[in-house]
Amino acid sequence: MHKYFWPAIIGLTAWMGVGSYFLACDDCNKSAVVPVTNTETIAAPPVKVAKELPSVFNIADGTRFTTGSSEHYTFGRAGFDPNITDPTKAAFTKVAEYMKNNPNRLLMLTGRYTSAEQSTYSGDAANLGIARANSIKEYLVGKGVDGERVSTNGFEEYILNYNSNDRLPEGVLFRFNGSDELDGLGDRLRATPLNAQFDSGSDNISLNSTLKNYFADLKFYTDKVPDAKVSVTGHTDSDGRRSGNVALGLRRAKLIKDFMIKQGINPSAITKPTSQGPDAPIADNNTDEGKAANRRVEIRVIN
Repeated sequence: MHKYFWPAIIGLTAWMGVGSYFLACDDCNKSAVVPVTNTETIAAPPVKVAKELPSVFNIADGTRFTTGSSEHYTFGRAGFDPNITDPTKAAFTKVAEYMKNNPNRLLMLTGRYTSAEQSTYSGDAANLGIARANSIKEYLVGKGVDGERVSTNGFEEYILNYNSNDRLPEGVLFRFNGSDELDGLGDRLRATPLNAQFDSGSDNISLNSTLKNYFADLKFYTDKVPDAKVSVTGHTDSDGRRSGNVALGLRRAKLIKDFMIKQGINPSAITKPTSQGPDAPIADNNTDEGKAANRRVEIRVIN
């Protein structure tokens, strides 16, 4: 035999004996490695919250109520059928709920329009502005608002800004009053007449937000007080002949009466226009500023 035969046999026998021992020995087979338990908490993915879009217009009743919309409702040029998007529908629904839950609140809707639009308007309302206001009123009435508590008027503006789709955003303005505020409104209107201003020698009215708000209040008051009376008196500066100024003042007073009727004010509430020409100035006719103040039509609630 080969000289290495017996040593190899002895070595193999020893290896098999040691292996058999470890297979039979429970303690020897226990792993020295302790399994690791995963204690790490897997964080849930963050909840995505829809970003609230900013309001592009708001409707408010002082501090009592406010709502808004991320989109405008719009009217077509010379049109009075509004396109009311879903965000705006939600805002109008909140207005309706507010009106239903607060029966002492009254709402004035003022539709805006231009003379160019009016020239192509052929609806039943006195003007396009009232037609636009009526359309919003009808929508709110459809949401459950009492139509007797919603008044409408129209306000002619020289310029309105249309969007890129040739549509008018926010063509109706919202203004709230309270049934309990009616007496106070009448006292304020009687105490503070409004002076509608004119350019020199002109019949063009200087329209501004003060005039707009005044006519909204006047429309509301005359709607709710059947025997209300409003006087209109024309005045001029001292330039020119007195007789011509008296005639100019009367022409301006008649223009204001016609303008008031266009805003939806009952003609029977407006007395016959008069003129005092240059005889009742409220400022110094020796200055341009004073003359401008004197060129006016005084609108006064007398009852």
